[in-house]
Amino acid sequence: MIRQKTTRPAAQSGPTEEQAELAFAAVQAIPLTLLEEEGQKQRACELAKVLGLPTVYDAHYLALAELRRCGFWTTDDRLYRKCKHKLPYVRHLDDAGIP
Repeated sequence: MIRQKTTRPAAQSGPTEEQAELAFAAVQAIPLTLLEEEGQKQRACELAKVLGLPTVYDAHYLALAELRRCGFWTTDDRLYRKCKHKLPYVRHLDDAGIP
């Protein structure tokens, strides 16, 4: 792997390279259970195509919710507009009635 070092002006906000590396290491240390259902990748590709999504990233979460037969809540207006008439399990968090 080739790693390209970038520099940024001192006035730019955000973490330093060292802070970003420490944060990445901390996240990697979290014991996570990855969920994947049989057929999820195939269904994600199908959903991305049907919904006109530019990538399969969001479609993987949609496929997981569909295959596990559970609701999918989002605050992503663009994604919700593409899904709301085609995927009844997709809901917008604004509809949850949470004050």
